[in-house]
Amino acid sequence: MSTKPANGPDSLEIDADLWVLLHRCPGKHYLLYNPHTFVGRIAVYCESKNRIANISKAEIAETSREAGYWLKGFFAGCEPDCPKTEDGDILPDDDSSVIEWRAAIKEFPQSGLWYSGARQCSSCGAQLLPSTLGEYCHECSSLRP
Repeated sequence: MSTKPANGPDSLEIDADLWVLLHRCPGKHYLLYNPHTFVGRIAVYCESKNRIANISKAEIAETSREAGYWLKGFFAGCEPDCPKTEDGDILPDDDSSVIEWRAAIKEFPQSGLWYSGARQCSSCGAQLLPSTLGEYCHECSSLRP
C-alpha cells in the first residue's frame, strides 16, 4: 500500500504484512527501516497518526508472523560489533570484554536494547550487560515479585 505520512517523504510504500501492535499507541504500525538513531531502534509508520516514528522492541505488544521474521533478521543484522583494541584489532576470545559482549549479543535479540554506558544493578551493584532491560541484573530480577 502507498501512503503520504505527515512527517515523511511524498510517498511511502508500506508492506501490509509487516505490522506490529504497540502497548501505548492504538492501531497497526508498519515496519520500515533502521533509523540509525540508537542500536535496536526501528522506524515504523503509525497508521492512526499518519506519521513515521521510531520505536524499541519493548514497545511491541504483538506482531504479524511476517513482522516477527523481519524483526529476527533486523536484530541479527544490527548487532553491535565485538570489542577491539585501540589499533582496531579483535580482542582474544578470553578477554573479559569479549566474554561480556558475547553474553550481551545472545540477549540482544530478545531485548532489542543496547546501552552504550556502564550501568549497575540497583539491588546488588553488579555490572549490567548493555542488552539488559531494566535496572536489575538477571539474578536480582528473578528474586523480585
